[in-house]
Amino acid sequence: MNQTTSHLEFEKITDFVQGKIAENEKAEVSAHLAACPHCAMQKKRLEQTVSVMISDKTEVVPAYLSERVFDMFDLHSKPAKTEKSSVRERILAALEFDKFVPALGLRSTEIAAVRNIHFVVKDYLITLQITPMSADEWQINGEIFGEDNIGGNVQLESETEKRTAEINDFSEFSFDGVKMGKYNLSIDLENCEISFPEFIVEY
Repeated sequence: MNQTTSHLEFEKITDFVQGKIAENEKAEVSAHLAACPHCAMQKKRLEQTVSVMISDKTEVVPAYLSERVFDMFDLHSKPAKTEKSSVRERILAALEFDKFVPALGLRSTEIAAVRNIHFVVKDYLITLQITPMSADEWQINGEIFGEDNIGGNVQLESETEKRTAEINDFSEFSFDGVKMGKYNLSIDLENCEISFPEFIVEY
């Protein structure tokens, strides 16, 4: 457990989700998850993300993709983290998953499509959920997996506007009132800037 934040390390949560946690740690981790809303939410969201990617019955997800998700979070064989560099990197995120999921639409008789997009970059998994909120507006919710309290901000840019959202303590961000069109997304962190392939918001 990270003593400075009183939260479980993210790799500890992923080990628990994967069933790799040491037997002598299970009880302690379970008790912490039962008492800590922050860590419990991290566990829940990780389980949901993995479930979408490997248990979706409407479309077959390539085996390499589900394996990569788990491999990303298997940090046991990775070298210890070194001191952060003062040089900021610019990194392009790779698209790994893009799927429309049927959901209740604007009226009870309509079916809208919620879009789930997943990207990977370095040790991060970044998820976007694009949800139609009205006839011409969407909400974009995002989450960054891989490090707690990551901080920083996210920029969403189209041909007509540029908006910024802060990354909260749960490594989440959100944009409301997004119009149909082409968008570029970038995440500005302490030591790197992550850019994303252009995507289109549409029905």
